[in-house]
Amino acid sequence: MPESSQVHRCNGRIDDRNEYGDLDITDHTTQVAHLYQRKQATFSENKVYPWIQVTDLRPKLIEKCRRYVRINRDNHPWADMDDLQLLISAQLYQEDPETKQNGVTFAGAMLFAPYPKNPVIGAFFREIDRADELGSGMRKMMMYG
Repeated sequence: MPESSQVHRCNGRIDDRNEYGDLDITDHTTQVAHLYQRKQATFSENKVYPWIQVTDLRPKLIEKCRRYVRINRDNHPWADMDDLQLLISAQLYQEDPETKQNGVTFAGAMLFAPYPKNPVIGAFFREIDRADELGSGMRKMMMYG
């Protein structure tokens, strides 16, 4: 599995990778919770802010993103999703594994003031084919991301 900010499943199982190999932790809730906590500490774009909800975001900007994906791929799944579904699909609205509260992530909040070197934000702009609008920082992202 690739190193990323997300917890991944393979064949319905969750593995925790360490220097000795992959350890199946699916049935060990405490270890799964620790894995989520480690990933959140490592990848700050996943920090959930439960006080920021979809209603706090700019709906015109979300609709603009929806239009961009339709232009490039008319069968893109985001085209028919409501705002919350789109944000969940883009991993910009998540559940905090510690508190079990839902909210917009740091990356979701940052999309309204894009920071080009953030990989989640860069991936979002690549998805809507607007990476060029992020500026010169995008070139290095394409090399390393």
